[in-house]
Amino acid sequence: MKKFLLALTLLLFLVTIAACQRGIRVDFLVDGERYERRTLEEPGRISPFPRPEIEGYFFVGWYEDETLEERFNYMREIEENVSLHAKFIVDDGELSTYLTEQLEIPDHEGKDFFTDGIGAVELLACRDGDTADFTTGGEDFRVRFLGVDTPESGHVYEPWGPAASAYACEVMQDAEQIVLERDEAAGNRGTYGRELAYVWGDGRLLNLELIELAYSPPVGVGELKYGFDMRLADEKASLTGRRLHTEEDPDHYYGDAVDTTIADIVQNHEDYMTKRVNVEGIVTARVGQHAFLEDPEGEHGIFFYIGYATTGRLGVGYRVKIENAQVYHAGKPFDGLFLTDFGGTTVTPVDEEAAYSIHATPFDELDFLQTGLRFAYENVTVTAVDEDGFHFTIENEEGLTMRVHQLFEAPLRNDTQHSLMPSVHRLDLDTLTIGETIDLEVNLSEKDGELVFVLAHKDDVTTKE
Repeated sequence: MKKFLLALTLLLFLVTIAACQRGIRVDFLVDGERYERRTLEEPGRISPFPRPEIEGYFFVGWYEDETLEERFNYMREIEENVSLHAKFIVDDGELSTYLTEQLEIPDHEGKDFFTDGIGAVELLACRDGDTADFTTGGEDFRVRFLGVDTPESGHVYEPWGPAASAYACEVMQDAEQIVLERDEAAGNRGTYGRELAYVWGDGRLLNLELIELAYSPPVGVGELKYGFDMRLADEKASLTGRRLHTEEDPDHYYGDAVDTTIADIVQNHEDYMTKRVNVEGIVTARVGQHAFLEDPEGEHGIFFYIGYATTGRLGVGYRVKIENAQVYHAGKPFDGLFLTDFGGTTVTPVDEEAAYSIHATPFDELDFLQTGLRFAYENVTVTAVDEDGFHFTIENEEGLTMRVHQLFEAPLRNDTQHSLMPSVHRLDLDTLTIGETIDLEVNLSEKDGELVFVLAHKDDVTTKE
């Protein structure tokens, strides 16, 4: 009897060991045949997922049913044996948003982005292809889109950067509902304090769509919720050779810097878009570390946005030579015509005591060709103040008005990146009184196609006694 019990115990032990060794089986099937088997020792997730290949077709993911209708949730913990089926589509060599169309937005009804990690928000402003400002519950904040990194379209303009920015902005502006979603694997905040999130526009994941349309590569997607789809999207897009995948941007200049003048840039700015140029100019005003320049003849001016570089060579009254700067108009940091600097641009003082002009052109005689120049006006009246918009309105003795801006884009609380003008240089607008008379010096620019003045420093405004 004892021998029987001992044998039975040994048998049960061996069966248990065998069962443990078998674990949880995950079979990956292609056309009904096993392509690969994975074994989990305990319930958990699969990583990485296999990516089978069939010539002439493109793999678009794993499905839980043979009819290929129920997509597998790649973040799902597998607790029992399962068979997953590969789905393929014909590889036609064209860009498509097939993967975006297969995704379903998670439940978000009645939820809050900050409390629940997902929730509806409203768009405040587009920044570029992977950054935007939103508001919800009275909280305004900046978001960096998860898993993507579109080409630059701010402090420098890279090929396909403006196009990616325009596409993302159009999607968000046209959407009847925008939903933001966090990802635990990424954390809540990224560089400069910005929130990290997926952006859903009317139920479509914009982050994934940007990759599918070759506006962005997948970045840091290894453990992300939609990382597998993002990698597949990039593989599909790369086969087309479109946009970021070796196609030249028709709106981008790829040549070397050209010698020119500020006057020629202002008069023919459409011909200079994204071109790199070498010019000379005189610094008429500093806005933080950036500067307004006028040509040596004093007839034309331009703003110089130096990006995130630093330079002590842009003192007011310096005549400087700027090499390899890029020309842009109506961009992210500055709404008018400007030069922008990134990396290779150099600034060399030619003369530290150059004379520059201060104009007093009547308001009704101002035009686009004078943007960038410096102006002085006496005895103008404050007629309106917009503290949230960082601007105020002045009226001259003829009854004509002009807006005076300090910032074109208000800094947000969760964005620690420096703004165009440091806060210590800004005029406290609540010190202005409607109806009071002031003198001021400003530079001319434009905002949304309308001529406006730009205040470079709070000391450029003098209140009359």
